Amino acid sequence: MFGFLKKRAERARQETIDQFNSAIEKLKIADESVNFSVGHGINMASSFFFKKFEDVSNFQLLPKAEKINFVQDLATTGDEVRKKDQLMGLGFSLFKMWIVAIMQEDMELAKYFSENLSNISKSCDI
Repeated sequence: MFGFLKKRAERARQETIDQFNSAIEKLKIADESVNFSVGHGINMASSFFFKKFEDVSNFQLLPKAEKINFVQDLATTGDEVRKKDQLMGLGFSLFKMWIVAIMQEDMELAKYFSENLSNISKSCDI
């Protein structure tokens, strides 16, 4: 039974990576304005996170229920942003994938997401 759960978790992880990579590949060939909007969404979500927790280690110290509540709040905020600007909403969704990797203590995946998010985030620097 535990093997089944592990396989399901691995499958879910791979699906998340595939979704993330699909978005990143599309952004690589997208117009500069698209990357600017997505990057702005990432920066907004990042500001929301770091204003509340200051750093990743403070987030990691939280009880699981509080982490889940934060992710739900972030998703709700992302949904509100998406209603006004779908591309900025995509930035929130990509950032949320990073947070979930942190929650699951998958630091290899979190690092991979972080490197890619950083590149997109820089696209909206002036």
